[in-house]
Amino acid sequence: MKKTKLLSILCIFTLLGLCMASMIGCAELELTPEMEDLIEEKVAEMQGPQGETGPAGSRGEQGPAGPPGATGATGATGATGPAGPSGLQGEPGPQGEAGPAGSPGSKGATGATGPPGPAAPSISLLLYGSGVAEWSIRQVKSGNYSVLLDAGTPGGADAGRIEMIVPSIPIADFTGASYFVWEPTGIVHGGEYPAVTGDPYGDPYINILLDTTGDGVWDDKLEGLGSVTLGTSPTTPHTGPTPDTWVEMEEGYGFYDMDDSMGQGTWIAWPIVVGTLAEWQAWFATNAPDVIVVGVQITFGFWADDPVQGVYVDDVTIHGVTYKLGP
Repeated sequence: MKKTKLLSILCIFTLLGLCMASMIGCAELELTPEMEDLIEEKVAEMQGPQGETGPAGSRGEQGPAGPPGATGATGATGATGPAGPSGLQGEPGPQGEAGPAGSPGSKGATGATGPPGPAAPSISLLLYGSGVAEWSIRQVKSGNYSVLLDAGTPGGADAGRIEMIVPSIPIADFTGASYFVWEPTGIVHGGEYPAVTGDPYGDPYINILLDTTGDGVWDDKLEGLGSVTLGTSPTTPHTGPTPDTWVEMEEGYGFYDMDDSMGQGTWIAWPIVVGTLAEWQAWFATNAPDVIVVGVQITFGFWADDPVQGVYVDDVTIHGVTYKLGP
């Protein structure tokens, strides 16, 4: 029995050695199915019966951590949290484009009636000798009419005159008067008084009508020596306004008192006294402060040098109010 086991063991080891030699290349051996069965049989004979299960071994050390698992699925959305505090106010945005125009609003209520305007002047056209004063539509500055004035016979007591009566104005407050004139080409300009520079009666001139008694009717006047283009110095030699166009004129040479009942100013060739409007106002302030201006006259003639032609007058300004002329 021992000899048989030894032979079996020897045979097994021999077969195992041949197998190992074949695996490492020392010899080539091909196991047949019969040899494989024999080896299995001999190995089984060498194994004893299975013993009882031994006690469990002690727990080994924990192995290394495995790789991270895959990312889990997204959890469900949580409930909305409470509102946070208000943030700071942002910068104003750019201005948007203008919207379309709105529809017109309703008509407002009528305003209160304004104060009455200045009363219209009373206008009279006066003739002296062969002089002419008549309404005309031939040359008009504004409105529908002007006044044609003609001096009549040259160098004589002939004239045409416009007389305008206006509401009373204290002489101390009076700011003066002016007018627009249209003179045709060829009007002769020349001085009647050699002591006065220019031509006192070559153009229409202004008289200031005065009420010295307080009854509202003029009883005296300051007669003008002649007109100059508005803004021209009275001492500048005057050859008349630009012809064939409307030119504004004002009193330029001063005034005198024809009947010499008032003494003021500088003596000239005639025995009369001449002064500017400001000089006369200063004289009245001392000697007759209650004198009232009630109107003006615009005269063309009385020794004027024009032989045949007339002039047109329109838009007369008295104390800052301009009046359009018309019947």
